[in-house]
Amino acid sequence: MHYRTHDLDEAIHAAGAVYCPHELHLDRRARALDTRLSATEARPLALVQLAYGARVEVDAGEFPGLFLFMRCTAGEGTVSQGNRSATWRAGTTIPVSARRPTRFDFGASFEQITFRPDTAALEACCASLVGRP
Repeated sequence: MHYRTHDLDEAIHAAGAVYCPHELHLDRRARALDTRLSATEARPLALVQLAYGARVEVDAGEFPGLFLFMRCTAGEGTVSQGNRSATWRAGTTIPVSARRPTRFDFGASFEQITFRPDTAALEACCASLVGRP
């Protein structure tokens, strides 16, 4: 799937279909949105490339059933989960956990590639490593 839009509602819908329902807020100083989204599904994995082309804030809620490994390929951004936060710069990869209140702040030049493993497969793998669910 390859998708490009300048419409905020379309961007929310497209990214929500790949990740989860969320709120997306365009920075009031941003002139325009230029969302580029590419997703490749190869169960039990998915690779997603995403850029908004404007500073945006994303409230992803509790991130139900998603574990993500997100790599910044350009620009800067931050992620907050609960009372912890981290900053991305190009070359930084950050794991994002399921079932945690999650907020992102992506700078205008922020671009990412995300590895999204199947949650059930990831949990089964981890359970086999630690010997319990």
